[in-house]
Amino acid sequence: MCSSDLELKRLTNLPVPRATKHKGWLIFRRVLPALGFGALIIANPVMRAWRTGNFGEGVPRLILSEFAIVGAIVLLQLYRFWRDKGLIARGAMALGRVTRQRTGRYETSVINYTFRDVNGKEIKAMGTDYSKKYYEDMWVVVFYDEGNPKRNVAQSCALYEVEA
Repeated sequence: MCSSDLELKRLTNLPVPRATKHKGWLIFRRVLPALGFGALIIANPVMRAWRTGNFGEGVPRLILSEFAIVGAIVLLQLYRFWRDKGLIARGAMALGRVTRQRTGRYETSVINYTFRDVNGKEIKAMGTDYSKKYYEDMWVVVFYDEGNPKRNVAQSCALYEVEA
């Protein structure tokens, strides 16, 4: 019996909603780069306008549109944070198999995994494995929405974890 199978059995015995705790540092690793990149994007036209002394009509509009883009990126990351919490707390669970693992130049790896929902339908998904412990052909616990199994997260890819 593999460790993921034992973990699935342990989690299955917990009452729903399951108590969760966030992996707080991960949200900062996802949101702070977006904010930093956004600050650079927004600072560029401001600095150019300040150097030339040309704060014409187009500059405030450009700055506002860049704020909107940066805000959308940050909101998307925060949405993922809250979605993970709901899936971990109330989602159905399945044992999935990692089908592909890629490590990039960053401190994470990306895994592709498949699992079967309660109806037996095979679902393919991918996520960022923050633990960097999962490789091809390993088992992983997957939390998913029974009504829409395409909304899922592998345990190692979640920004939340089940509180033991």
